[in-house]
Amino acid sequence: MIRIAIVDDEKGQVAGVTAWVSEFFQDRNMEYQILPFYCGEDLLSCKIPIDVAFLDVQMKGINGIETAQRLRAWNKWVALIYITSYGNYLQKAMTIHPFAYLTKPIRKRQISQTLDEYLSYQNSITNVMPKEYFQLHTESFCQYVEMADIYYFSYVQDRTVRVQMRKEYYIIKDSITNVYGIVNHQYFLMPNQSCIVNIQHIREIDGKTKALIMENEDLILISRRKYREVFDALNRYMTGGEF
Repeated sequence: MIRIAIVDDEKGQVAGVTAWVSEFFQDRNMEYQILPFYCGEDLLSCKIPIDVAFLDVQMKGINGIETAQRLRAWNKWVALIYITSYGNYLQKAMTIHPFAYLTKPIRKRQISQTLDEYLSYQNSITNVMPKEYFQLHTESFCQYVEMADIYYFSYVQDRTVRVQMRKEYYIIKDSITNVYGIVNHQYFLMPNQSCIVNIQHIREIDGKTKALIMENEDLILISRRKYREVFDALNRYMTGGEF
């Protein structure tokens, strides 16, 4: 599902962009959720992860550029699409690395073209983990699970590791060091000495707590000396770079 925030202090503008964005995704039979906001403060207080944000630059309260700066502090992958009738904001807006910049009056064709470009970009950078398997050898059974389905491994106690899937987990007799030697380092990283995380299931980085928020809402702390390494690895993954 793609989650789209539309932020503008003009309700008519929010309604118009909402209608065009809805039509775009409905025509493509894609799952989506639109989150309308009428000020930057409301967007920043939202706890739902945002994939795309249409931001009016000139708003009451904090403007769109400041909203984008704060949003990027905890959501590094949101695609920012600025909407404004003020050309003199262009240079400053570009410093926040927007995905697109649209000038008013907005046309339906502009919305469709921008969203098409966003979908093409996402398809081009998505790394799909190859079919690899991990052996779950517990006291009661032995089976194989796909590496792609594992969210993270975490240390429990001496030679005991928790293998966390989306909802269920398994306890195996092994060491974190040994597990790290088995997994594919293109998709798994160590944010601290006690955890190995599947990069594909990281939802976002919480900049305040220095933690990874997983898709199942679990939090994984990032050690201070690992923070830059983790951030760089995520950037390389999201841009299709090699580890």
